[in-house]
Amino acid sequence: MRGKTIIALAVFAWVFILCNALAFLLLPDVPSSLEEARNPFRFRGFPEFVRGSSQAPSADAKTVVLLSNSQAYAGELPPNYGYPYRLRKLLNQRAVGGCTNWYVLNWSSDGMTSIEYMILAAKLRHEQPDLVLAVTGYADYRAAHYAEGFGFCRTDVPRLATRWSIARELPRSYWRRHFKVEDTLTAWVHDQFPLNRFPEYFWSWMDFKFPGAQRLLYSPFLDYRPWELRKKSIAKPLQLKTGPAQELVFVYDRHSRELLTEYLGQLKRLSSPAIVISQPVRVNPDDFRSAWHFQFQEDIRSLASSQGVAYEDLSQALPGADFITSSHLNPDNHLRFAERLANVVASHLDGRN
Repeated sequence: MRGKTIIALAVFAWVFILCNALAFLLLPDVPSSLEEARNPFRFRGFPEFVRGSSQAPSADAKTVVLLSNSQAYAGELPPNYGYPYRLRKLLNQRAVGGCTNWYVLNWSSDGMTSIEYMILAAKLRHEQPDLVLAVTGYADYRAAHYAEGFGFCRTDVPRLATRWSIARELPRSYWRRHFKVEDTLTAWVHDQFPLNRFPEYFWSWMDFKFPGAQRLLYSPFLDYRPWELRKKSIAKPLQLKTGPAQELVFVYDRHSRELLTEYLGQLKRLSSPAIVISQPVRVNPDDFRSAWHFQFQEDIRSLASSQGVAYEDLSQALPGADFITSSHLNPDNHLRFAERLANVVASHLDGRN
């Protein structure tokens, strides 16, 4: 029996090695979904499967990196309706900063948290964009993820945190809160083993061949690893109670302020100029969540000022009638917000000249 077990394990090991070798040879490397410019302004846009993926900016280009959440991702709309796409067009049409070759690299995704924002800001320590726009709201600093590990995230951004060049840029306070052995190992395996590329490519192929499949089928829970099957629930990020209109409730408290403070400190360390922007929201004073929104506004304003980070409050910049939910915009508001952001970029560049 022992001999058969050893033989079975040896066969499994060889099959595993062979499959990884084939994946390495046949599937191009898949960077993190936010590691490089891909399908402009959208989720998991691998160039091999998604039409119109963005190319590397040319030498005369200026680049804006946008760090935001589902509002900028705008998965409910075609990509050319979202404000990142429209912002690029406006910057080029207006020749902002004397440049007509602007690129907007949208590092945004659904369900973004400060766990991911911190990693992306750490990555920007090794990048040289002309400007960083950090468009954010109180739900990005939810109290529920204060001490969670990478498994809480809905994106594959934690892959980056397992690389030493990124990990060393993250403060110790971050690792004390978010380091969990299994979650970190999962992120490392996903980053290092080519065999993990297959489900990512298959999903992108499905979404390309059958438009709308993402909305119908996509769930971050499809990305679990074999040793996570023992968990009672993989759907942890969405297991939150809902409030009025069935919108998710993300509690903002003193832990949230600590997360916000840490993120602003990370942005301050960038060599590229960064502007922190309160994202537009539709606020109903009778909604119990409004207190969290106003506390967040007070915190981000005072913290940005104390840390010397440029700040713009655009939380009430758009008409409430043109919101889909309290934070998601319809196409008209996406266009309006792109115009407001183009003005912010132009004003910032004028102030530096």
